[in-house]
Amino acid sequence: MVVCPWRSPGLDAANICDTHRALVAFHGYVRLAATPGTPDAGDVRRRAYERAHCLGEQLRTLRRPRPAPAARRLVEWLGPVLETPAFAPPPPGATLHLLLDRYVREAEEVAAGPLADRPLADRAPAHGGPLAALLRAELRAVRTVLAEKGAWAELGELTAAGRERPFPEVRPRIAETLLRLTPDGYSLGAPAPGAARPPDDTVRHMVETSSRELALLGALSRPRRDTPTRRSPARSG
Repeated sequence: MVVCPWRSPGLDAANICDTHRALVAFHGYVRLAATPGTPDAGDVRRRAYERAHCLGEQLRTLRRPRPAPAARRLVEWLGPVLETPAFAPPPPGATLHLLLDRYVREAEEVAAGPLADRPLADRAPAHGGPLAALLRAELRAVRTVLAEKGAWAELGELTAAGRERPFPEVRPRIAETLLRLTPDGYSLGAPAPGAARPPDDTVRHMVETSSRELALLGALSRPRRDTPTRRSPARSG
């Protein structure tokens, strides 16, 4: 089975698909990444490239079940299309950037979901409510990463935003801050001396835990077509 880190798992592992669906998605993302467009479409193409790279990497290394020979040949044939000077390839196994895509998309779905009609105060960490409690937990994890990176100014900004701003507004700020701290746009780097785990693992655990909690709360809007959308200009790399 192939994992799509940018998709919210929900309660039924919706971010996991079989090799047939993964192959179709891989082909679609490669075509989108390779299709010239307007300058405004550049970020959409980049995200398609990153998703295709992730799927292709898994399809090439998958052993059980092993893709059929025709599927393997198709992946090998399309692989060179992704070798473009326009984008630097992510490091092997990189998923942080894809998880943060999911993180922001979930915030958008919360803003349009069943809990969207709650007062803003009920969704901010300084007040009550399930989303406020979830955001407080997320900010604790993010503060750990920022402290380890010595990003004191960013830590102060997010702490201030978290006191009053609602859940859907704070999450994009968190994602932008974390992406700015990545040297290559794909990883936060090695753990600080004495750190319990690498910062990428801390963020991954935070995103996965929060995705599960949002699903349990029924806070997300109905699933929409899974196509890349424009990423914040704060994206680097």
